[in-house]
Amino acid sequence: MPQKRYRQFLLRFNCLFEYLLSRNIQVRPIWKPVHTLAMYRDCQASKIESTMDIYHAAINLPCSVNLKDRDIKYVVENIKDFFKGEHHGSA
Repeated sequence: MPQKRYRQFLLRFNCLFEYLLSRNIQVRPIWKPVHTLAMYRDCQASKIESTMDIYHAAINLPCSVNLKDRDIKYVVENIKDFFKGEHHGSA
């Protein structure tokens, strides 16, 4: 992805993250890739060129066996609203 488009994507992604938090939806970043952790710094790693791009572009959505259908619908509807353009930049 060209650098300018990637920066725009990250900005929109960060807005989504903040928007969901502002709607009391507990999202969080995904776990750090293992090869970036200090304890694995000197370990062998495969070719994983895309790993950091994926890390910076992924979030964990609420997930639990205790989630109710209405909770799932609330998360989905807020994500849909965000991408419809109704809340860009207003997080």
